[in-house]
Amino acid sequence: MEAMKTEIHSMAIERDWLDGLNAINELFEHAQGERLRWCRIGKGLLAGRFKCPANLDYHDWLDQTGYRSIGRNERQDAMWLTVNASVALPALEETRIGNPEWARRHIRENLPAIYAQCTDARSFTETSVNESHPASTSEQPQIAPQEPEKVASVIPQEAKTAPELPRKEIRRRSAISGLPNADLVNAHFVDSHTKAAIAKIARTPKGRPAWALLIEAIETGLFGSPSTIYTTNPTIRVLLPWLPPRAFDDFFLKDPYAQKMARDVLFPMLRERPELREMPHLVEREFQARRRAIEEAARRQSKLDDHRAKIEAGAIAAGEQPIIAFGEPLWPPQRPDLTSPYTYKELCHACWFVGYFLGIARPGWKPTEAAMAGRHLTKYVEPVQPGFVAAIRAIFNAYEDHPDGEKQFPPIPVNFGN
Repeated sequence: MEAMKTEIHSMAIERDWLDGLNAINELFEHAQGERLRWCRIGKGLLAGRFKCPANLDYHDWLDQTGYRSIGRNERQDAMWLTVNASVALPALEETRIGNPEWARRHIRENLPAIYAQCTDARSFTETSVNESHPASTSEQPQIAPQEPEKVASVIPQEAKTAPELPRKEIRRRSAISGLPNADLVNAHFVDSHTKAAIAKIARTPKGRPAWALLIEAIETGLFGSPSTIYTTNPTIRVLLPWLPPRAFDDFFLKDPYAQKMARDVLFPMLRERPELREMPHLVEREFQARRRAIEEAARRQSKLDDHRAKIEAGAIAAGEQPIIAFGEPLWPPQRPDLTSPYTYKELCHACWFVGYFLGIARPGWKPTEAAMAGRHLTKYVEPVQPGFVAAIRAIFNAYEDHPDGEKQFPPIPVNFGN
């Protein structure tokens, strides 16, 4: 009978760590699904720790199973979330937090009373591990998980009502009085001048989205702890007061463009890369890079839309076809009021030349290297075929800027060159 119980227990452990491994590659659009996914991963890690109590064996197990792909902090916080699921998950129900690191930080910084009820995964069953393996090292946390049946019991099947976020009663004459969730904002800002400046923006038609962004930042944990920030002309930084003092100076919160950048670029970026919270000086640089990429993509799409509109309007001659080189429309010409540096025939031959050259280019070449080599070859042809060379350079320039862009070259004629 004892042997049968041991075998069933081992099967449960194998089932749990395999289920957690499958959960790593799953995706959920809603935060609750993400949190439960991380609980399954944490449960799998706890099963692995129960299976391999010694640190050296646990390290080998992480490498062999694929759990090593998860960062060390995320592994620890996933186990913490699993161990404390009965307390932590209800507290996170009304938030959009799915990552275990952000979840633990949110509870620690904003809900200290609930965090005090949680158990540190490091010491969860540390005593039992030390008794079984007194010579184990301390490189990895000494965690021997609960038995799978016990671990499963701490993950609630039905979510409970989450506790309220910190709120502070406001006076009737307060600047933010009457605004939605004003007591929530009042609890997170200390300076009255800052609250008055935010309220002035929020009461305008263009400023209402800014107030919604502020509430979202607080509820999702992006805002952080209550702030003493002082400003009379709020920028995006009031949404994330932990950023460096002079960050986002040019993005005023009353500007719809700044609101769009916060909603579509900044917030998704911080959810995707929560580690930037530990490196706030890198946030603005990463934000600017993403903003430029989005604007460049919009610029290319606008040019393509204009190009298609011209074709539909009949701006192309009979016997010709539209030509797009790596996202750059080349024919018909973008400026019909200017003389094109190349003819349609020269552009067609340039497309065929570039296609052939890229087909035989060295495999290890980067787009810039291939474009430079191709442009360099044309110097021998330019004196006699300047239009042909101009077309080649235009195509290589487009390839260097956006090698994965849309390409629409004319087909090479049958028996071409024979």
